[in-house]
Amino acid sequence: MAGPDLTRQSFLDAAESVCDWECSTCSYYGNVNMSPTDHRPVEVLIFTKETNGKWVPFGDPIGYESTKSCTEPTPPAGYDQQPQIGDALKDVTPSP
Repeated sequence: MAGPDLTRQSFLDAAESVCDWECSTCSYYGNVNMSPTDHRPVEVLIFTKETNGKWVPFGDPIGYESTKSCTEPTPPAGYDQQPQIGDALKDVTPSP
């Protein structure tokens, strides 16, 4: 939630306020939390080995999440006027 006028600081504030975000393509790693003192979005170690030319995980994932609890951020002023994800595609006509 960096706000309508993106700046370096608003970007950092938004990144540092990520709280229990569920990544749809990396759910194996668990939810993502970040904070002003924790800039590591994925905090899990998965051992892999090469088997028949492919990397294969073995053993249990080892988590070391340092941000144990977080608080959802308050949206910045003007947040409700920002286009939401997918809005830009509403009026797009598919090409034949």
